[in-house]
Amino acid sequence: MLRLRPIFTKLSWLFLEEVRPKVERDFIEFELAYYEAMFISESNPKTAKEALDCLDLIILHERDDLYYAYWPRLHELYQACVKYLRDNTALFEDPIFGEGRFQENRIRFRREYKQRILVAYGEKNGYVIV
Repeated sequence: MLRLRPIFTKLSWLFLEEVRPKVERDFIEFELAYYEAMFISESNPKTAKEALDCLDLIILHERDDLYYAYWPRLHELYQACVKYLRDNTALFEDPIFGEGRFQENRIRFRREYKQRILVAYGEKNGYVIV
């Protein structure tokens, strides 16, 4: 096999073909589209658990400079989630209770669990999550 490797690298243009995925998105873009379909366009059913998961996403990405382009969408989602929680639950205050970034260690574990679920959901629906 070691002798064949140089031959395969020279002839890779002949054997390999570039495969383009149907949809290629960043994971944050996929998550935002998922939650926007649920809370803003109201095309998917929603629950209080999904609203709290969306708030976890917003808390972890609200001040991250890498996601600066998504801040307006995050703000709109935050307002929609808080409105949903106030209308449908007994929460009348800010659901993060002013703790926000200070509770990041607790929130990160919940987010990792939800990310695994959303990655599996996206891959099942034909998305390539980057």
